[in-house]
Amino acid sequence: MPRIQGCHGIMNRREPSDLPETKEPIPGPKADAWGDRGVLWILLLYFSGMAFLRLMISPTAGLDEAEQLLFTQRWQWGYGPQPPLYTWLQILIFEITGVSVLGLSVLKNALLFGIFLFAFRAARQLLCNRRAASIVVWSLFFLPHLSWEAQRELTHTVLVTCVAAATWVAVLGLINSGHRLRYLSLGFCVGLGLLSNYSYALLLSGLAVAVFWDPVLRQRFASPKIFWFASSAAACVALHLYWAIQNPHVVTKSVQKLEMAREHAWWVTAAKGLGNVIQTWADPLMLLGVLFVVLIGWRGLSMKSLFQNAMSRPPVRLVWRTLAANIVLLAIGVLISGASNLKERWLTPLFLAIPLLFAALRENHLSEVVYRRFQGLAFVIMVFTAMLLAGRVWFAEWSQRPVALNAPLSQLVDTWRPQILPGDVILAENTWLAGNLRLLLPGHAVMTPREPGLRLPVTHGRGWVIWDQTRSEAVPDALTTLLDELGAEIETGSIPISMEAPLRHFSQRTLRLNALRFRAISK
Repeated sequence: MPRIQGCHGIMNRREPSDLPETKEPIPGPKADAWGDRGVLWILLLYFSGMAFLRLMISPTAGLDEAEQLLFTQRWQWGYGPQPPLYTWLQILIFEITGVSVLGLSVLKNALLFGIFLFAFRAARQLLCNRRAASIVVWSLFFLPHLSWEAQRELTHTVLVTCVAAATWVAVLGLINSGHRLRYLSLGFCVGLGLLSNYSYALLLSGLAVAVFWDPVLRQRFASPKIFWFASSAAACVALHLYWAIQNPHVVTKSVQKLEMAREHAWWVTAAKGLGNVIQTWADPLMLLGVLFVVLIGWRGLSMKSLFQNAMSRPPVRLVWRTLAANIVLLAIGVLISGASNLKERWLTPLFLAIPLLFAALRENHLSEVVYRRFQGLAFVIMVFTAMLLAGRVWFAEWSQRPVALNAPLSQLVDTWRPQILPGDVILAENTWLAGNLRLLLPGHAVMTPREPGLRLPVTHGRGWVIWDQTRSEAVPDALTTLLDELGAEIETGSIPISMEAPLRHFSQRTLRLNALRFRAISK
């Protein structure tokens, strides 16, 4: 007769569909309801403050922000090599806030808060010590791609990491209870994950292997109720999948980032790819591993105790086996494809399992003192991140390293705005410039040759081409090609409007833009 072990020992069950509910976790030292709510309130205040700070830093959009400003001009089943869910959510936010930096910042920080919230809920379901769940939350700040990169840039990665955290809540909840709503919610998470970022398939494949690996969990997922899981997942992704099949050239646009080169011998490419996999996983594993050892100490740390804790309960086995499966599957994928350029930020959704596992392995030693250590260091990282985000823009003169947010685009557009007529279409040189022009010129359709999947009608038969004059005095070839596609040409006798201004907080360098009027070719 199969058995499942909860926080209070081993419990019998007769059918996989009738697994007993896991009892409420045992409170840790001095843990109470306010302790749980207090962590979430701190996180809510922090990410609200970070959203406000983003407004204060610069009115200019960053690279990933500009992409969303461009894509949100209309609803589509797909926009580029990334799934469309982030853009759909951004459109909804813009309906409330208007097209603005505020709307960009609100969505980003709401999703970041969601990552920590769902990670907290997942830890509460996995761990018996309630205080340990808060330690998992604080340890997430030690992952640079969550504490820093997600604030600096990133959009789809933030969303898929949030959905990945929600997936852990759903799958651990399904282990504890076989109600059909658990299957439905897990399927919904899977569907949203695949609509967030295609890298979610890595987490999904690892979970599938881990479930198949464990006979107790395998029986749970062999239930006829799996129909609810499959139907909800399929309902989420069906139409986007149809779009992706119709537009494979758009979906595979960024595959070259993996650098799947075949110039060298197979073993050379394989060695380089496997080395990349090892390095990508070694950084977060070693960082969090050292963190847990240093802050918790060596007491009770032995291979025997770690093994016993790892095998103690099905939920814990699921976590470490998912991690192991993800690493192995990624290595196999690299060997088959020849990819040699994996970025850690692409795997951020997979890294969420690391603090969950380490907390489960050392749960009996996660005391109030350990909690305070994690919390104190997390506060230092939170403050340092806020200072660094503002400082890299405000103190660019001192660092001699200006960023995209230093660009004085609002100042430049103000000198050009009186020449723009209602209904004019704007054709910009690149995605960053196009997105910022959409922010500064609401009501005007904006396009760029860099995004062929977004083509808007030239309703009034006229508009402007605009490009960076510091790179090219003449109209770039890509813009000329786009004009030909739209059946338009530069207006005869049109004189370029030249705009120039020093960078914000970096007066040593200027930004120069040129704009030329175009019109539709008469037939």
